[in-house]
Amino acid sequence: MSLGATRVKYEQWFLDEQKNLLYLSAPKYFMQQLCRFRLCNTMLTCYQHTIDRRERTCILCEREEIEDEKHLVFDCSAYAQLRIVPKWEQLFELISSFDGPDSAKMKSFMNQDNQEDLSSFIHHLLRMRKAKLDMFHHHELLCESEHLSDTSSDHFLPTNPRLDDFNSD
Repeated sequence: MSLGATRVKYEQWFLDEQKNLLYLSAPKYFMQQLCRFRLCNTMLTCYQHTIDRRERTCILCEREEIEDEKHLVFDCSAYAQLRIVPKWEQLFELISSFDGPDSAKMKSFMNQDNQEDLSSFIHHLLRMRKAKLDMFHHHELLCESEHLSDTSSDHFLPTNPRLDDFNSD
């Protein structure tokens, strides 16, 4: 993704000039993750330029969509459990009836008044992504070392993360 495309995405999905987000009471590491997420400074597949654009799909779900911020927040089944954690459920309720383009939906979600809970959600979303990818790659290595042919199986991915981990920040 070029610098120009990244800037357009930022302006369409994240920028809200009416909000002053500098004085939030969320922990520093939550805010760092939220800033990285807003600035498209993550290791999402959509930013891995060594991979052909059509191949930058999410490996953690069956949707075969490009793995970008919108996919993680709204669409990826690998993070469905996070979306229903009571602490963050209200973030999604506010936009559940949203009828508009995806870019406007993402912008509304990212610019909600409750930025502290939003930063907590994004932090845990990226933390869960890293853990799932680590398990995925570990499984791939095991399959290679044992010369197994079925590397597409997802039985190694946790289907029910410990939700208690996400209720105590």
